[in-house]
Amino acid sequence: MDSDPVTRSWLPEGPSRWSVMLPQEAGAVRTARTSVEQWLHDAPARVRDDARSVVTELVSNAVRYGRPPIHLKIERQAHGWHIDVSDSGNRRFGPRARNEEGGWGLRIVGALAEDWGIAEDASRVWCILRADDPPAESHGASPGEGAPRSVPAARE
Repeated sequence: MDSDPVTRSWLPEGPSRWSVMLPQEAGAVRTARTSVEQWLHDAPARVRDDARSVVTELVSNAVRYGRPPIHLKIERQAHGWHIDVSDSGNRRFGPRARNEEGGWGLRIVGALAEDWGIAEDASRVWCILRADDPPAESHGASPGEGAPRSVPAARE
């Protein structure tokens, strides 16, 4: 049996990009999770679970610290998924000290994603979820130690 190096775990005929605009309210997180479930219904279970967790954290941060509108985008790429959450704010945030009330969100993103970063203007946070290897094995980082990369702000 020959192994095809570009075999994917999802149907290649389906859509490869999805997006939704969200209001700056608590219900946006639920809407984002529901959208991820619908969009990634044929993705590997681990990708769906990780995407749901990442989107929950990123949209929660956008609701709490950003300005409307909040824009969630997901793109299926050759070997994984690119998730991007942006808002109209410019407040820079990063991992905070963990406590009972918060500070876990971006650490969760770092633990689940192969790579992630924050735009220079702090209006956009993105991450890459691999479709095959778990993130800690794919780049040698311990869970929660993934450091963000700062990238130029995207202007659409």
